[in-house]
Amino acid sequence: MPPIPHRPILLIVLLCFCSLQQFAQNKLITESGNRRNPAIGLHYSVSNFSRSSFEVSNINHGYALSFLDGVMGKYDYMIQLGSISPRYPIGKAPNDSRDLLHFINICSMRRFFADTVLINPFIGAGPGMILYEKNLYASLHVATGFQLRISNSVFLHTQLSYHVNLSSSINNNVTASIGLMGIILQRKKKNKTILSNQAVTAQQAPTDIDRDGIVDGEDDCPNDPGPRTFCGCPDTDGDGIPDNKDKCPKEPGIIEYIGCPAPTVKMPAPVIKIDTLTKTSTIDSITTAMNKLAEQIYFETDKATLTPASTHSLITIVALLKIQPFSLLQIEGHTDNTGTIERNVQLSEERANSVLEYLVSAGIDRKKLTIKGFGATMPVADNTTPEGRAKNRRTVFVLYK
Repeated sequence: MPPIPHRPILLIVLLCFCSLQQFAQNKLITESGNRRNPAIGLHYSVSNFSRSSFEVSNINHGYALSFLDGVMGKYDYMIQLGSISPRYPIGKAPNDSRDLLHFINICSMRRFFADTVLINPFIGAGPGMILYEKNLYASLHVATGFQLRISNSVFLHTQLSYHVNLSSSINNNVTASIGLMGIILQRKKKNKTILSNQAVTAQQAPTDIDRDGIVDGEDDCPNDPGPRTFCGCPDTDGDGIPDNKDKCPKEPGIIEYIGCPAPTVKMPAPVIKIDTLTKTSTIDSITTAMNKLAEQIYFETDKATLTPASTHSLITIVALLKIQPFSLLQIEGHTDNTGTIERNVQLSEERANSVLEYLVSAGIDRKKLTIKGFGATMPVADNTTPEGRAKNRRTVFVLYK
């Protein structure tokens, strides 16, 4: 069969190459995220054109230059331009020529993974041309192999391909090659998503109108500065309840009354006839009288400060202690279950100590006084109601003879 005219074949190859480039440029607009960077390489190959055997003695050696570029995603194309030294038969007739066999192959490739993995297998296929003894021949080939990543810009390309030559003058052949390739251009990856006006607005810097360090989207009081503890709201009266949840934001209060002070119920001070107790007093009777008086010992909210309303009861307790001999007085502090266990124990001890200091200031011997804070561990009423919690906030005296 006469050689295929080379001009039409050359035109076909050029058209294929231009089509691939145009296709790559069109797809780059929308799928450039995984498109690999262009690379060039140098390859060594061995080819066997024998139809009867694949013996080592039939191997022909060759070299090639290559250009590899991404099309889209995991799809690439490679152009190889090289020469083979046909030392052994490549066609029907014995090989007496000393001419080199020149070839160009265009391979459309599909990688299995992104180009950042260590070993990346691929498959491919494409057309080619052979120039031998001044004649031009067309061919088709299929290929497989893998790429071994050496660094971010260098990788090893190994390939095994089978070539079908479209002329009976040159046999089909199997070619194995290995080459070192390097990236020549780091392609800038374009963002394929066009942000909408809404998305752009969402990405703008968040606002903080009150400048309290908490952005308005997370600030329950965006117009009034406040600490993060209260989600950006202030606590004007300092009672631990933020203003947006405080019914009395300018007056200290307690949680049970939503930030307002507990209602004051004026109760008459117990009438303790000291003279009568002196004549018939016992440790038990004096202790009972003192604990009755202790019901009117009050403290400021969440503090250990005695209120003026406690003065009458404390004066009477001091008078009883001065007429009744005793060896030890234990002052016990108790709280409700509002707050943490640790805070309640601490507060109960501090309040008991405040009573102790008052008694000492009134002339009671400090050595005979001791305190103990029980927190909320010994309730005498239901802590689920305001009344019950009020009863549990108490001072208790234990007098020893």
